[in-house]
Amino acid sequence: MSTSNVPSQGITAPVMIVAGGAVSLDAQGLDRARVLLKNGLSDFHGTVISGGTAVGIPGCVGAIAAELGEQKKFKLAGYAPRSRPSDAPRDFRYDQFIEVGQDKFSAAQVLRYWADILAAGIEPRSVHLVGIGGGHVSAIEYRIALALGAAVGLVQGTGGSADELLDDAQWSGLSNIHPLPGDARKIQEFVMTEVPQDPCVAGT
Repeated sequence: MSTSNVPSQGITAPVMIVAGGAVSLDAQGLDRARVLLKNGLSDFHGTVISGGTAVGIPGCVGAIAAELGEQKKFKLAGYAPRSRPSDAPRDFRYDQFIEVGQDKFSAAQVLRYWADILAAGIEPRSVHLVGIGGGHVSAIEYRIALALGAAVGLVQGTGGSADELLDDAQWSGLSNIHPLPGDARKIQEFVMTEVPQDPCVAGT
């Protein structure tokens, strides 16, 4: 396992980003998210990127990785600031932990993982992002992915910035945004489907 303060490396395609609420989701919402994500993560090969903390959606991803154990087929990379709130500890179930920025979650972590994806020679249009709820940082995360042309699947009815973006006419009409029902099978299909090379996405 890599240590903090070292450059991230070894990102391999395909890439799946899992984003969303860290502290905004209640216990029921987190249980639902875990059920929704488990099938997709169970069958995924490549690199999964999330927030690296043991709470919220990043914690759900870490928990699923631990449950899979030797059956896990992906590398799990977490991007987080160097100094984190006491209620957002590092999740040691991640394979790699990359510290970016000083003392708060911000666009810095998002820009860093995208820089690492691009440095690995991976086409943004081949990347899938699954978004569940989320706050201000997630809203930025979703929009950056859309602007780069990634396939962004937002789970409907999870509140926060996911539902807000789906209700935003300016963004919801893009061809690379995908409203996802709260159905584990549909989410699995989304992350396992090859993304078509569509010239009409944002950023082209």
